[in-house]
Amino acid sequence: MLPYDLEKAREHFTQTKDIIEFYSHAYGPYPFMDDGFRLVESSYEGMEHQTAIAYGHGFKNAAFAGCDDLKYDYIIVHEAAHEWWGNSLCAADMADIWLHEGFATYAELMYLEHLCSKEAYLNELNDKLKGIFNFWPMADNYDVNENSFASNDVYNKGAVMLHCLRCTINNDSLFFQHHQGL
Repeated sequence: MLPYDLEKAREHFTQTKDIIEFYSHAYGPYPFMDDGFRLVESSYEGMEHQTAIAYGHGFKNAAFAGCDDLKYDYIIVHEAAHEWWGNSLCAADMADIWLHEGFATYAELMYLEHLCSKEAYLNELNDKLKGIFNFWPMADNYDVNENSFASNDVYNKGAVMLHCLRCTINNDSLFFQHHQGL
């Protein structure tokens, strides 16, 4: 952190421990334990990098409908999810970037459900539905470097697709099973 933000960061980043613990429970152990986990202040909102999240969200927590005083920084929640869904899972082509962003966005919803309620999860999911523009298919054209981020579809449509998969399986024990070869 920049020296003038150090104290603010120390307090704000305490939530990171709970986020990492939740993901370790949901997805398996943190994949880069030997390398650690860092948040590095940046001039842009946020971006995943293996073991070092670029953070520039201004130390802001957001409130969520139906969760009383629950507030957390969605940038930390989203970018930390990339340690499992992005940095540990490599898309061979930018056409599959939805794997990175859809899973990380869905992880935000899972974290909200974990901290608050299924109702809060569904409310936030409904907001994600409003952000689907359907400009392109989930997997864009292969073997070209297209701007897959031109809309939020790789984020929101990917997350909603995972919600649909969860509903289709209709068995959370099976859906969240991670350590037995699934």
